[in-house]
Amino acid sequence: MSIANNSSRSKIFILINCVDGKIDSVLEQIKKIDIVTQVQKTDGAYDLIAILEADTNDELKKTLMHKIRTIDDVKYTLTLRSSLDDEVLG
Repeated sequence: MSIANNSSRSKIFILINCVDGKIDSVLEQIKKIDIVTQVQKTDGAYDLIAILEADTNDELKKTLMHKIRTIDDVKYTLTLRSSLDDEVLG
């Protein structure tokens, strides 16, 4: 998991709710995704928060739809877009 700090890149924050007892498994799978810059456990309504950074919003969207939401033990997600991005992520 690489830590990127390039302000020209698009960034989203993903709040993730997991199947009970599967948080650690989901955390490890998300760590392996190349554009994930940070992921950690949280307390409260969501189990994990992940930060994704990419050159385009399309790359962020594809990763969310095809790599994160398809993990078996992910129940649902909530996406927050950085207010510094000009485009809206669909």
